[in-house]
Amino acid sequence: MLLSRALPALLFVTASVAAAATPDREQELARATAQRDELVAERTRLAAAARAAADRLAATGSPAARAGSALSRQLREFDRLAHGLDDVERRLAEQERRRVRARAAFDAAADGEERRLEERARREGAAAVAAEMAALAAARRRVAQSETSGAFRPPLEVALDPLDGPADVEAKLAILQSEEARVGRRLAELAAEASLLATRVAARQEWARELGAARRDAAGAIDLLDRGDEDVRASLRALDARGEEIARERARLAAALARLSAGRAQAEERLAELRKGR
Repeated sequence: MLLSRALPALLFVTASVAAAATPDREQELARATAQRDELVAERTRLAAAARAAADRLAATGSPAARAGSALSRQLREFDRLAHGLDDVERRLAEQERRRVRARAAFDAAADGEERRLEERARREGAAAVAAEMAALAAARRRVAQSETSGAFRPPLEVALDPLDGPADVEAKLAILQSEEARVGRRLAELAAEASLLATRVAARQEWARELGAARRDAAGAIDLLDRGDEDVRASLRALDARGEEIARERARLAAALARLSAGRAQAEERLAELRKGR
């Protein structure tokens, strides 16, 4: 008898804890996303400074052309910035993993709450849970928007329909032109990053040569130099991997840009025909 009286209260407490879990998980995800965005901003700032240093370096000759010589002041400044980029990129990768875990925790909590609300709706009717269902849907939308706000959205696919009138074609043409411009800007960003990456690789290769020469001449600091050599080689592997990612994204976007340009030309031709036929 005592258990039967306590059971409703226990179920209420369990349901309340389940309902509170989703807002908590959303807040954790929001904090993780905000920290990710701060690191993205820091990376953008460092990348701009590194690009300026790379331009100064290019004005005095490439690092590879000075192999075996003492590192210039410009090269040391660039390498300091490149090390800063390495560090922020490493922290950014770690933070993104934390954010992904926070997103998985939110999804699990939201799914659990949705099942709880559906079960309650079967017992009490849909009206009893309508407000909570709406709040849960709003939380899912907020999370979905935060997921896409920091990432480049894939180009839209826009196709003309034989039944499209002038207004329809004009609307689709505006979308195509907007997407062309957006993809073009992203390609320019990737080209700038690829150029900076090439300079970072060249500078890091020169450091590897300097370390190699120091190891040959060293008397008692071999362990320290070995660790430095390993760090440089690990950095080069990471830079090479990022270079491959950039190349793949540039290829995808170049193909998308070609499709958008062809679609825009088709829309312009179709619009001209429709206006002529009026």
